[in-house]
Amino acid sequence: MVLAHSELKKIIQNFKNINPEDVRGSSIDLSITEKAKVPKKDIVIDLFENKPSDDEIENFFDEIELAKGYELKPNSFFYTSTAEYIKIPKNMCGIIFPRSTFARIGLLLPSSMYANPGYEGHLPLI
Repeated sequence: MVLAHSELKKIIQNFKNINPEDVRGSSIDLSITEKAKVPKKDIVIDLFENKPSDDEIENFFDEIELAKGYELKPNSFFYTSTAEYIKIPKNMCGIIFPRSTFARIGLLLPSSMYANPGYEGHLPLI
């Protein structure tokens, strides 16, 4: 079931850093942080050799400041998270869709992402 505006207004009371005006008909517009991570050049990740730990995975990336501007080259990516801290109720889940604006300017984003019931934190975004 998709929640309507009035139900979303109740749920965002558990969110932090959210603008109530970003609650639309049956969705909430989220924004990204000013920092992102990009893969280091010439890094090879072999998931069949060993499963890297979370600390090792962090060493595969460099942090960038998006607020200073960043040229996203073809066939490249960065990952970041939502600026908003969200708390999804335990009896619900979240589905994250990119805005069509991004597709119109040529950015290919995941068609959708899923947030588990009870998820709490800043949603990671690729």
